[in-house]
Amino acid sequence: MSALSEPETETKPDQDPGTSDDAPASKTPMERWRDAIEAAGLSEEDADKILDSILATGHYDKTYKLFRGKMVVVFRSRDSASLQRVSNALDSIRTNDIRVHTQMMNRYNLAASLVRYQDKTFKHAAGNADVADREKFFADRLAFVDTIPAPVLVQLYSLLGKFDNAVFAAMSEGAELGF
Repeated sequence: MSALSEPETETKPDQDPGTSDDAPASKTPMERWRDAIEAAGLSEEDADKILDSILATGHYDKTYKLFRGKMVVVFRSRDSASLQRVSNALDSIRTNDIRVHTQMMNRYNLAASLVRYQDKTFKHAAGNADVADREKFFADRLAFVDTIPAPVLVQLYSLLGKFDNAVFAAMSEGAELGF
């Protein structure tokens, strides 16, 4: 083999050259779904609970205890209006600074997902509620998010990311097939 030639890869008799056993294209939707929930730290049973809740109610809530149980928060999966709200907010700022974009997305996503913080419970409008009510409840939650101490806020952003990963994994490709 010359210095410029490609190294040869070993393929199995029934395998297309240029693919590997763990290539996503070679996996079934069920295998890809199982990989996604495993990467999110979910069992199939936990993923099914998330999926069932979203299909039945339009959302999924999860309670977390932080700081050795001294703080309790409840997150809710977000609706499509919250995605548009983030897009509109990002469009309204006139900077390309990724730090500013990330902070705004984190604030808006936390406010959209926050159901409970310690003993304070927040209102979330029903899916068929008036847009003005939805926006008022969101504005109330966003104003509260801005009062959370920064060290706590950073932890909540991180935890919300894990929550989102679990929700998105449970609803990822393959879940819709029902296996």
